[in-house]
Amino acid sequence: MSRFETWSTDWQDRIKLQVQDEGYCSISTYLKAWPNIPLFKVARRLGPEVAAVQLAIIYFSEAQNDDELKSISRDLLCRILHSNLRKGWKGGRHADRMMAGAYSEWLSTMELRSGLTELRRVAQDAWQALEKSLPAHGWLPENANDGRIVEAIDRGWENAKSQVE
Repeated sequence: MSRFETWSTDWQDRIKLQVQDEGYCSISTYLKAWPNIPLFKVARRLGPEVAAVQLAIIYFSEAQNDDELKSISRDLLCRILHSNLRKGWKGGRHADRMMAGAYSEWLSTMELRSGLTELRRVAQDAWQALEKSLPAHGWLPENANDGRIVEAIDRGWENAKSQVE
């Protein structure tokens, strides 16, 4: 399948069917089977015609309420950190570049992949909360329920909501 076909008009249905053929009822349940794995690696498991960005878009579209959006946000932050910070938080010779890449991917995922521009503020505030929690050099979350991740997303959500009110 060519790159053009990756983005054919039925791409969402095609990916959902592919996931169902593997025994999962949704992208959400499929991703739960592969925790901490960066989306590009999960997409690769589904084949060359599936892009990571497509998984993120469908994932967000499956959210029914704020609690599910928070859960997705925690999961994606965990995956993004694992994808970009292979040597952990501020670890390695290129730590600053890797941290910038993680932050950039986090913002674009939350705002652009979700289709919800208000999530940019959540993402910014969550990242700031994560930085303020002063993770040790080399830290990576074990999973999306890591205390630092949960606290950062909760703070991001609270700060964003308080600015709207």
